Amino acid sequence: MAIITLRLRHKAGVTPGNATKGFEMSDLINEVDDDMRRQQLDKFWLENKNWIIGGIILAIVTTAGLTWWRTWDFQRNVTQTQELRQIVDKDNAASLTAYAKESDRNHAALAKLMAAGMLSRDGKTDEAAKIYDDLGGTLGADSTLRDLAKLQSIGLRLNRDDAKKLHKELEDISGDHDAFRYSALEMDALLYARENKLQEAIERLTKITSGSDAPDDVRTRAVTLRELYTATLNAAASQTKGK
Repeated sequence: MAIITLRLRHKAGVTPGNATKGFEMSDLINEVDDDMRRQQLDKFWLENKNWIIGGIILAIVTTAGLTWWRTWDFQRNVTQTQELRQIVDKDNAASLTAYAKESDRNHAALAKLMAAGMLSRDGKTDEAAKIYDDLGGTLGADSTLRDLAKLQSIGLRLNRDDAKKLHKELEDISGDHDAFRYSALEMDALLYARENKLQEAIERLTKITSGSDAPDDVRTRAVTLRELYTATLNAAASQTKGK
């Protein structure tokens, strides 16, 4: 503070022999504020420079580490995708299953989906359904791939499993934000039709036809099925009235 006072006296023209010479009080206040802030900043830097420098170094190292990890992860994904493509060309479900055990979750999920599809094509529906069910319950795998596996599994079991159980499984993947909701609704309608519950089937099909983002092919089938089920109900109603 003594340094500040001497500096102020010099700047204001105040000396021991000239202590009463006038000067602006505002200049004095500003000078005091500037000098105090400067000293506070100097003191703060001396006391905290190690932490500040360490923080900067940590930020640089962290950024570099993230960049390296992203590059490594991208290269790994490219490599695994190339390997998967080569295995798919072999058209062998066993090779895809083996690959799935050695790769990351999403590549493994893709491999399992394709392996199950090959098994289903070859008439090995039980084996295919088992792979679909396993993938559908795999935590950490992409939710879209899990839902697709669930839908494919239900499709294989549609004509043989308990209807109530299947309805519950379809309900779980037919929410407003589910990727395959319209396919699930279509499958649910077919299941109700199998139970001869045509009104419930029509209600599911109406959700498809009224959906602005429903795929064109699913919407077209839904329109056709709804007309068919409606005509069947009307015909049954007419016969009942005629008796």
